[in-house]
Amino acid sequence: MQDYFVFHVARKFAGRAFIVLLAMMALPFYRAQANSLSQGKCLVMAMPEVLGPQHNYENYILAMAQAGLCVDPVWMPNQRAVLALETGHVDGIFARPAGFQDEVSVSVLSGASRVGRVSEMLVTKDAGITGLGDLRNQSVGVWLGSKWSDTLLANHPNVVRVPGGPVMMQGMIRKGHIDAMLLDGYSLDASGGVPPGFHARSIGEITVYSWVLARHRDYLPKLDAGTVIFRQQLLKGGAKQF
Repeated sequence: MQDYFVFHVARKFAGRAFIVLLAMMALPFYRAQANSLSQGKCLVMAMPEVLGPQHNYENYILAMAQAGLCVDPVWMPNQRAVLALETGHVDGIFARPAGFQDEVSVSVLSGASRVGRVSEMLVTKDAGITGLGDLRNQSVGVWLGSKWSDTLLANHPNVVRVPGGPVMMQGMIRKGHIDAMLLDGYSLDASGGVPPGFHARSIGEITVYSWVLARHRDYLPKLDAGTVIFRQQLLKGGAKQF
């Protein structure tokens, strides 16, 4: 999520490993069932970069399978996901804000069920900065390809577009290479939280949805149903309200 967005499954207790094992054992059955219900088509969905390839997506696959839809999640950096969608290498993107259709050169449609809501977070060393209006010439890091942050900082003279996303921004702000960073709250938490000695404040909120190529419009009802199931599972698993 950047964009986005959401996928906050904690695995802090050993008992969770047993749950994951059961999910993996059930996965072939759900994949076969979803394939049958969706006429053999698995939607290839680009997933958030911030999770990293070390994470798996069984929970998302199983939630969609329960709704009768087969999905094939692939980890993909933020900007690359947009290019992959435009060239047809993926069928959709897990989470992007409303208005995403104006950012791509192909026809896309969003689901009606929101993936989640995330805060727009400004992180700075200076506690006296409470919003964008307090910034002067300070360098502000943003995730390359993040249009919502580009819009907010359209008139700021010192924007640093970071290709490595939240993790790279964390390193840059800790080392003093940037004075501030603007990112969504989920990405901030997933990349390590607020660095020691820094301050974060919410300056707004983003609502994100899943998006697919317009030619896959017939899959949207099942995608919406699967999104609802996925959100319910995350909340039951202890995720924050989103």
